[in-house]
Amino acid sequence: EKGYISLSGQARDAIGLETAEVAVGQVSSRLNAFAEAVAPWSAKAFGSAQISGRITKLLVRPGDTVAKNQVIAELSSRELDSLQLEFSQAKKELALNKQLLDLTKPSASAGAVPMQRVLDLENAYQQSENSLAIARIRARTLGVDSNSLELNDQQAIRHLIRSPIAGKVVHSDLSEGKFVDAFEHLFEIVNNEQ
Repeated sequence: EKGYISLSGQARDAIGLETAEVAVGQVSSRLNAFAEAVAPWSAKAFGSAQISGRITKLLVRPGDTVAKNQVIAELSSRELDSLQLEFSQAKKELALNKQLLDLTKPSASAGAVPMQRVLDLENAYQQSENSLAIARIRARTLGVDSNSLELNDQQAIRHLIRSPIAGKVVHSDLSEGKFVDAFEHLFEIVNNEQ
């Protein structure tokens, strides 16, 4: 838009504005205009991890093109290790409490074992079920599929860092073995097609 702006001498000095008188003369055929191209917010995203941990595998580098939801790195974490241990213990406790309950009920019906023992075992069984459900919910909040928890009793679970959009990786300061914080910007991805 066209218009006028008035600046005091102090304001001109603060922003480094230089003025000169207009003179008649020849105009150069070349004009250098320095600019920076900035992608719109909808075409730019940052890849980050939901938890703190150590990068175990880098699958992309700056310049690589990625698809939306493509795994771009893997991360190991103590939080995932403790989740896996908690899940495994809850599963074993549930199986043990079920076995004890199944063995004790017939004896309690015959009067050989007090009914209070059966009630205690039923309570312990319910607590084990609750612990397992909590571990599954915690896994979902950390982005871990509960099926992978079931399958990976022996192998360590890795947190998968995925690309939020399709595009090109333009920046990353990562290396394998580097420790990163939760929600730290790890990858910058720009979609040039938008």
